[in-house]
Amino acid sequence: VPAITPPLPQSPLHSSMWKDYRSYQLSDPDFTEPGPISFLIGADLYPEVVTGAPIVLFDEGPRLIDTVFGFAVIGRLFCESGQPNAVSLLAYSDTDDLIERFWRLEEPSHTSVSSPEDVRCEQHFIDTHYRTAEGRYVVSLPFKNDNPQVAPNTNQALTR
Repeated sequence: VPAITPPLPQSPLHSSMWKDYRSYQLSDPDFTEPGPISFLIGADLYPEVVTGAPIVLFDEGPRLIDTVFGFAVIGRLFCESGQPNAVSLLAYSDTDDLIERFWRLEEPSHTSVSSPEDVRCEQHFIDTHYRTAEGRYVVSLPFKNDNPQVAPNTNQALTR
């Protein structure tokens, strides 16, 4: 994996409270400046790395937690970035055209039976199908000729 996360923090953190944090031996003394993370600790190693309980310096600020690498600054920080955010969106769509295209897509196509053989098969189905008491549908097989010449082969079939 080339990068786990973008540089953190995303922008420099400017606050007068950082002097209180810097009085501790920090694992990352430059934590207020954007930079790559050094490593990511999994849950399997977390209890081996963390050696103390979180320390609260400010109610609304990040916490300090003692680790084998020094104190780590963890938690959220809500601050103004100083850069105004502006978003502009202009969307126009002709709804009449969209609805018309939608209905054309949703309209089932009207296919007609083209060949006389297809018409004959559909009529054969209509004339011969029925439903059994078990709920199954039965239809007789259509033959191209009304009276096909089939050789009697019952004995031959029974001997197989």
